[in-house]
Amino acid sequence: MAYKIIGYKDVYDKDGFIVYDPTVNRFISEGKLTLKENEVDDLVLTVNQNSPLFGTVEPMQTMVDVYDDNELIFRGRALKPTRQMKDSGQFIQSFTFESIFSYLIDSNQTYAEIHNMTIKQFFTKLIDFHNSRMPPHKRFAVRNVNVTNSTDNVYYYVDYVSTWDTLKDKLLSRLGGYFRMEYKNGVNYLDYMQDIGKDHLNDTPIQFTKNMQSASVEVDPTQIITRLFPYGATIEDDDPNNTAASRPRIDIKSVNDGFDHIDDPQLLAQFGAIDGSQMWDDVHDPKILLTKAKEWLAQQGTAKQTYTVTALELRNSGYDSFKVSDRYLFVNPNVSGTQLLRLTQKEIDITQPYKSTLTFGPKVQTLSQYQAENKRMSVQVDNLRHQVNGYSTRIVSLNAKAKQLTDTISSQQSIIESVKNDVNNADLNGINGKLAQLQGTTESIKNQVANLDYVSQSVFNSYKNQQLQINNNVEARLQKLEGGSTS
Repeated sequence: MAYKIIGYKDVYDKDGFIVYDPTVNRFISEGKLTLKENEVDDLVLTVNQNSPLFGTVEPMQTMVDVYDDNELIFRGRALKPTRQMKDSGQFIQSFTFESIFSYLIDSNQTYAEIHNMTIKQFFTKLIDFHNSRMPPHKRFAVRNVNVTNSTDNVYYYVDYVSTWDTLKDKLLSRLGGYFRMEYKNGVNYLDYMQDIGKDHLNDTPIQFTKNMQSASVEVDPTQIITRLFPYGATIEDDDPNNTAASRPRIDIKSVNDGFDHIDDPQLLAQFGAIDGSQMWDDVHDPKILLTKAKEWLAQQGTAKQTYTVTALELRNSGYDSFKVSDRYLFVNPNVSGTQLLRLTQKEIDITQPYKSTLTFGPKVQTLSQYQAENKRMSVQVDNLRHQVNGYSTRIVSLNAKAKQLTDTISSQQSIIESVKNDVNNADLNGINGKLAQLQGTTESIKNQVANLDYVSQSVFNSYKNQQLQINNNVEARLQKLEGGSTS
């Protein structure tokens, strides 16, 4: 596993030059590539005077390709460079490159009223208009489109904003789906898909004690709507000067007892009154609008969960490389329940290819899932608390046993020193043997201190009784030495 970066002075440069490739000793000071779902990817490079990029980068002209082994994972253009002198006196330069997906920002759409057009036709129309304004290298070829709605028909007003903002507003935010861009053989291919990526149920889990270095989850219930105001298509009038922005819209008052909103009683009880609105530009019937509003409210999630994980890419251990839009098993019961999560962003440290920061989500929970997860985490916290309390009790017990054994050792050592002084190196039969036995018993107790888990009360009592017997024998011999009774 290795990354390689190739630079080009502009889009017409076919030869290029090596910016980063450890196999040929071409390095950079720092490099971070951020791959994002439904957003423009970016690459930040920092180089010194030895780099071919140093002093040669032209904003909006210089291009770079990033390869993961032989797979092209990023192609982008340079933005404004930054020049810096470090405290050491070394000169460095930093550059930000943005994916060629950003070409869609360079064109603006014109005003248009769109109706009786499929989603694929509308998407293609926007891209075709972009292409008509752009040079060849900034154009896109529409390849696959399978996003649809209940009617496969759109009714939109297009304003004077960038093609990228129009795509996000009219398609992503209203219909969902995913954009996918691929540069291949000099062509920028663009897809608009209902779903992309694949599930990794049996390979490459992100697992605590395996490849997960750190993990956090942010739960955000602030986007919930408990009181929904639905609006349909704009109401037409005969005034040609009236713009779409100022026209009233179809509402549900006529079919909802005069109320222009609907509530979710359960969410209202959980979170209180939180207003929000949704637009259905292609709905002209208040009854259909009310039905769609109820469906939307019933399917609405209560909280968004975003997971941030620092993980190791263990490709040499049978794990695949993490890919944006794929779904992976998250396994860390202390953070969240085991679940399949969608990778929405990946930060790659080019100089540390085995370490990546991964962002999953946001994953939307239903009210019951939100409440169940809160309950599960409360139980998990209680279990951890009981474990900690158990460890604390065991530590106190082991400390007490250690102190008891340490006191015994000190007492034995005092006896040994006293016997040695009394004997004063006398050659007495049996005394040296008893002292050696006493010393061995003491060393045994020391070993027990080092292995407290194996010391039981019965073993300790046995040692104590043996020691008392040895002490009595030594004391009897000393009394005979000092002139005591020999009977």
